[in-house]
Amino acid sequence: MFVNAILKVISAIYRALPASASDAGQIRKKKERQRRSAVRTPVHSSIFAMALLAAMCMSGAVLARPVSVASMDSIAVHSMPANGGADLAYLGLDASGQPIYATVSYTDGELNYYTISSDGLQGQGMRIDYFQGKNLGKHIVSETRTSINMPMGNGSPHDRVPRDNFSLRATGVLKVNRSGNYTFITRSDDGVRLYVNGRRVIDEWRGMGTTEFRASVHLIAGQTYKIQLDYFEQGGPGHLELLWLRPGSETPSHLSKAGTLSSTGLLIRETEGIQGAWQAEYFKGTKFEQSKLKRSENFIDHDFNKTSAAPGLPRTKFSARWSGRLKIKTAGQYTFYTTSDDGVRLYVNGELLIDEWRGMAPTEHSGTVTLQGEADVILEYFQGGGGASIQLEWEGPNSARRLLGPAGGFRSVRIESAPFARRIFSAETVPGNLARDQSIRLAILTGGIQSDISIFEIQGDGTVSRKGPVSGPSDMQAALQEKGLMYFNGQDLRFLSTDSGLVADQEKALASEEPISVCSSGPVVFATELGIPALDSGSMQRHSIAKALQSEDSGGESVVTASCSAGNIWIMTSSLLYKMSPGGMSQGSIELPDQIRKEQPGNLRGLQFLADSPPTFAYGRYVFRWSGKEVAAFAGQGELSCAVGPTVVCLDSDAGTIWQLKF
Repeated sequence: MFVNAILKVISAIYRALPASASDAGQIRKKKERQRRSAVRTPVHSSIFAMALLAAMCMSGAVLARPVSVASMDSIAVHSMPANGGADLAYLGLDASGQPIYATVSYTDGELNYYTISSDGLQGQGMRIDYFQGKNLGKHIVSETRTSINMPMGNGSPHDRVPRDNFSLRATGVLKVNRSGNYTFITRSDDGVRLYVNGRRVIDEWRGMGTTEFRASVHLIAGQTYKIQLDYFEQGGPGHLELLWLRPGSETPSHLSKAGTLSSTGLLIRETEGIQGAWQAEYFKGTKFEQSKLKRSENFIDHDFNKTSAAPGLPRTKFSARWSGRLKIKTAGQYTFYTTSDDGVRLYVNGELLIDEWRGMAPTEHSGTVTLQGEADVILEYFQGGGGASIQLEWEGPNSARRLLGPAGGFRSVRIESAPFARRIFSAETVPGNLARDQSIRLAILTGGIQSDISIFEIQGDGTVSRKGPVSGPSDMQAALQEKGLMYFNGQDLRFLSTDSGLVADQEKALASEEPISVCSSGPVVFATELGIPALDSGSMQRHSIAKALQSEDSGGESVVTASCSAGNIWIMTSSLLYKMSPGGMSQGSIELPDQIRKEQPGNLRGLQFLADSPPTFAYGRYVFRWSGKEVAAFAGQGELSCAVGPTVVCLDSDAGTIWQLKF
C-alpha cells in the first residue's frame, strides 16, 4: 500500500569545491539562499519516507531535477533499542571472502553480523505463481520477489489473491560460492513442499499452525540449482518463509537474491576437525535394525522435533550412527560434549568415552581424551519417543568449544562482549581480510554513565585477543585507528597502542581538552583547532579552524560536529559544511538544507562522511549526496548509523531495519 507524504525540499546554493588549496580564493564568500516551493512525492510506507528529495543550484540557475537512491534493499533486525542504543560498523572480509557488517545493541550486548551476499538466487529472485484452491488449480496471477518472507496473518499475499483457499508455486535458480552441506528451512501455515533440482527434500502437505521444517543438501560451488517451493493456505492465518544455513554459519537467513543483505556469521577457516564430512546412517528401530538412509553431513546438530531425520523414517523409535576421521594440529587433551534426547554413545579410537544409552530429556555429557594425532570418531544415538535432538561439540588445547565439523571448511567465531554495548568502532582506513591473514580489529563501547571501550583482534585461525578496557564519560569520543585506539577519558585525549613497537609505554596523553570528533584516519577536531597527532613522539600539530572559517565568511559560527573522509576533514557549523585539508586549509563549503539544521539538537552520532566525490554523508535520520546540481537523499525513521564497505549500509534502529543504499 502506498501513501503520500509531503516533504519540504530546500534549494541551497552550491559552493564550488576547488581541487587544491590554491583554488580556495575562487569561492564566493557571500552566502546566498534561495528557497523553492515544496513538492509532493509518493512514499512507500514500508521504507519510512524514503525518497526525500532535494536539489541544489548555482546562483540564478533553475531548480535541478530531483533524483533518488538508485537501488536499495533491507533486512529486519531485532532487539534494537530506539534513540541511538545500537550501532553498526564495517569490519572487512572474513575467511570466506564475504564482507562483514557488525551491529551491537544496548539491549542484548551481542554482536550480530550481516553481509552483502555474493551467492543466492540468480536474476530477480523467485517467480511466484498463485492458484485457486489447495492443489495449484486455476492460475490467478504472477509476481517476482527477492526472497520468500510472507507473514500474511489474516491478510492476502497479493491484492488479486484471496485470503484463504489458495496455493502458490515459487521457482528460482540458486548458485553458491562454496561447496558443503546447506540446510534449507521452511516456516509455514499451512502445507509446504520444497524441491532442490527436482528432488523433494521437504514434504509437509497438510494443514497446520506455523511450523518449521529443515532439510540438508550438499551443494557444489559454482553450480546452479533449481529451487521450487509449493505452498497452500486453507483457512485462518497464513505464513510462509524460506530460509537457509550456509556451511559454517549458525545464523539462518532468508534465501534471497544475490547482492542483497543477509544475516551471517563471521567465518574463519577451520584447520582441525573431521576429514571430508561425517558419514551418517539412519535406521528404523532403536537398535539399528533397518537402514533407511546414508548421507554426508557437516555437523551433528539436529533438532528432530522440527523435522524428521530422513524421508520415510518415523519421528520416534529410530537410531543413527555418524563416523569420521578426526584431524588435529596439536597433541594434547581434547574434550567432547554431547547434548541429546534420548540415548547417546561416543567412541574415540575405539574407546567408549560417553555411554548414556537411555531415554532422557535433553542432557549434556562430556568426556576427555589425550590425542597424539588423527583419531577415529563414532557417535551413536537413538530416539525412543517424545522430544528428539542430538548435538556433538568439542574443544582442544588451543581452540574454544564449538561444533565438531569438517577440517578445511569454515566455522563461526564469537566475541563475548559486555552487556549494554552502545557503539562499535572499526579501523575504517585498514579493514581486515581474514582470507589473506589480515586480522580484523574492532572496539566496543559499553556502559551507561561511565563508558568502557575494549579492543578486539580476530586472527585468521580464529584466535581472539582483547585489550582494555579503557574508561571515560558516557559520550566519550573515540576512534579505532591503524595502530591503536584514540579516546577522551574525561580529562585527556589519550592513545592506546595495539602496536607494541610504536611507543614504549603503550599509552600517551596527547591533549588535555575534549575533542568534538576523533577520526579513524588520524585527525582530531577541537572547538577551534584541527589537530594532527604524531604518535611516535606523542606531540600534535595544530591548525586554526577559526581562521579557515573566517576565510569562508562563517559569521562567527562555532563547530557543531566534524567527520573525516579518506583525505579531507569536514567541519559542520549551524548552517554550512566546510571541506578542509589535513594542513588546515579551507577548500570550500556547501550550505546545509533545513532538514539537517533541524537534526542538530540532540544528535548522537554526529556527522558521518561516506564519500568525497560526490560529497555523501549521513546526519540524523538523513543521507545526503551532492552531485553537480542534484541532491539525492534517504530518510530513515530514526537516527542512522552508517558504514562504508562494498556499498553504503545504514542501521535504522528505531525502525528495526538495516538498509543497503546504492546511488
